[in-house]
Amino acid sequence: MITDGKKGLLQTGVFKNESEIVLFLLTREMSQAKGPMGSGILKEKMDQIGIEYGTATIGRYLRSLDLKGYTLSKGNQGRVLTEEG
Repeated sequence: MITDGKKGLLQTGVFKNESEIVLFLLTREMSQAKGPMGSGILKEKMDQIGIEYGTATIGRYLRSLDLKGYTLSKGNQGRVLTEEG
């Protein structure tokens, strides 16, 4: 769930819904990483910025990014961004 501070992102008009915000923030965190990131690490990063979802929910968002071609699974190491991501 997005806290009140993050709801301001919806008001910018850039994002259509909360899901788009989460996908953007996940890809932003992954772009700053030096290697693959898994759902556990990404959950901690999201918690730090006020996005409070469980690890399983973060994993579902990551699978969504996989299906769009934005991320690539590196097995149990986590995921990395593709060039499209």
